[in-house]
Amino acid sequence: MTAPPDLSRPLASLRRRIRVLALLRGASWVLSAAALLLAAAYALDRGLDLPRGVRLSFLVGSLAALATLAYRGLARPLTASLPPTDMALIVERSFPELRERLVSAVQLASRPSPPGESGALVEELRAVAASTLRELPLRRALRPREAFLSAAGAVALLGGAVLGLARDRDETSVFLARLLGIERAWPRRTHLEILLPDRSGGLQVERDRDVIRVRLPLGTDLPVRVLAKGKVPPEVRLHVRGERPRAATRTGPEEFVHTFRSVIAPFSFHATGGDDTDEDPTVVVRPHRPPEVASTSVDLEYPPYTGLAPVHRDGGSFEAPVGTLARVTVHGTPGAKRGLLRFFRTGKELTLEALAQEASFAASFGVEESDRYLALLEDDEGLRTAQPAVFTVTALPDRRPELRVFAPDRAELDVTPNGAIPVRAAAKDDFGVQALDLRIGVGETPPETVSLLAPGPDSKPRAPAREVAGARRIEISAIAVREGEGTRAPREGDSVLFLVEALDNRPEPNRAESPRFRALVQSPVEILRKLNDGIARVREEVEALGRLQREKIDRLNDLLAALEGDARAATERHSFVSAAVGQARVGSQARRIEGDFLRAFETGAFNRLDRNADAAILALEALDAELADRAGDRARGSEEGSLLGARAEGLLRRRDSGELGSLEFLGKFLDMLDLARQIAERLSPEATAALEDASTAVEASRTRDRLAAARAAQDEVLATIDRLLLLLGEWDNYQAVVGLAREILERQKALNQQTKEWTRNR
Repeated sequence: MTAPPDLSRPLASLRRRIRVLALLRGASWVLSAAALLLAAAYALDRGLDLPRGVRLSFLVGSLAALATLAYRGLARPLTASLPPTDMALIVERSFPELRERLVSAVQLASRPSPPGESGALVEELRAVAASTLRELPLRRALRPREAFLSAAGAVALLGGAVLGLARDRDETSVFLARLLGIERAWPRRTHLEILLPDRSGGLQVERDRDVIRVRLPLGTDLPVRVLAKGKVPPEVRLHVRGERPRAATRTGPEEFVHTFRSVIAPFSFHATGGDDTDEDPTVVVRPHRPPEVASTSVDLEYPPYTGLAPVHRDGGSFEAPVGTLARVTVHGTPGAKRGLLRFFRTGKELTLEALAQEASFAASFGVEESDRYLALLEDDEGLRTAQPAVFTVTALPDRRPELRVFAPDRAELDVTPNGAIPVRAAAKDDFGVQALDLRIGVGETPPETVSLLAPGPDSKPRAPAREVAGARRIEISAIAVREGEGTRAPREGDSVLFLVEALDNRPEPNRAESPRFRALVQSPVEILRKLNDGIARVREEVEALGRLQREKIDRLNDLLAALEGDARAATERHSFVSAAVGQARVGSQARRIEGDFLRAFETGAFNRLDRNADAAILALEALDAELADRAGDRARGSEEGSLLGARAEGLLRRRDSGELGSLEFLGKFLDMLDLARQIAERLSPEATAALEDASTAVEASRTRDRLAAARAAQDEVLATIDRLLLLLGEWDNYQAVVGLAREILERQKALNQQTKEWTRNR
């Protein structure tokens, strides 16, 4: 018997819902498993590139697993019988409050009533169960949430698999074909590109489809760059046949580098990384011996103004003046067919011209600035010199001449309207001085230029020389000063400005100028006053020199006294060397005083303060002409003291021979100059030499003799100083008389002028 309709209908509805949920849950399991198996198959095959047999085995195993899962999750739940009693038990488990009344009612209603059973009681139980069943929410007994979650998970997995496959149709078609056992290659994700320097350092690269042929100089390095396009692998390896793979160094997001050092043998290699594992492209390397520079030479043709003859020099480095034409000759090893010179600083490249001699080339260029260059030779196949030598070009700039002015020796000087200014100068230049000029002017008068150089033979201009010296006397009265529409000679209060300039012999000459000199035109009385002030200062220096010499004599007396008692004690208490140095100071100061007297003589002579001053001027100029051959030494900065002594000696010699005539107070300067020179050049050096000999003497007697000689020389120095002071005193008396006479003369001139004016007014 079946259950009554009021019980069977709700239970039948529950049965249908159970089957639907079973179908949903089973399909979810099958679809999820299919998606997972599909993803696993893709991952394994894409990552490991599985062989065909493994792929087919995986496919068969996957289908078998899916069939088993479909049978257990779909076929069995859908074909299973679900009688009313089982449905009632399901409801009872979900609703315990029924207390098995539903199961009892279904069972009692489904079987025949036995004899003696109360039918009314059974009917009442059925009615109550049916009423309760109608009021219960039977969906709670099904628990559909788990089924819906399984379905959602299956849909998500399946959707993810579909989207993954649809993302790249080409790769999906390859995957499905390979899954079915069809042999098709996976699309490559990583593409490696090998880059080599092209024609760098003599390198030659030829590409022929999947083969790259490299030709490079023997023993050079081969730098390799690998660019990873697409999916960048964590590592790139270079595989050299017969050797272990070499890992390239990563230097950028997509770049890997490696350098094959000092290639001396042929080899080949390819790169792998990621899924780029084939040998394409293969790089075939073949080292060859490139042409080399065997020797170089340079022929230099100097600018005409230098006066230098062309020269030939071995080697490629050289130095030359700016404007020189250089021709570089390069001799290469056999096989060299062409070449070039490449300059570093300017970046200029000069093509080497082939010479008649095999593998010999040459190129010419002008020297404009210092630079470095290298010579590159190339053979017929374009292979260049691997390690070219670097040569240096040193451009020598033509410096301006070096100029020295010896007279005047100060920037500010005084001169009388009837006086003269001596100008002596010397100059030297690397290649020649073409002019040594004096530019002179007064006020707004345009400066006049006169040459200090003596003319050459036949009064022609002198040829340029590397060292020149010149002198000229500027006669103040001969200078033309513009005034109104005419000119006049300089007078008291005017300033004469002049300078010396030297020009070298370049086409556009370099110029060297001296500082500007200024000569203030003053009256003879004012010049004489300043000269007397200078002599007064010299007198103070002579007095100080006398005190210094007496101090040295006292020290020497102490030394002699100590030496008489104990020679050892004497040498311990006194230093002979110190005494010699002190005496040398006396000579040095005397030489300075000698220079002061010489300058005073020149000032008095060139300002014509003496009646016979012209003779003194001519003597000074003749003396300068005699010493002109030493101008080069002075221009090179040699000690000027020797020239000062030579000028003083020459003047004294001319005085003694009578060439200077009868001099008044200028003669007094020469007398004082003579005494100062005796101290500086003879007496003080004799005392110094004696003290130096005493410091090196071994025997005590020798020491005493040399000290005695030094003492005698010092006494003579002191006596000469006293005579010099006596002459200076006479000079003071002389100048007092001269001053009085000049004052009387000036008053007489003033009286005469007043008388003339009174007569004119009458």
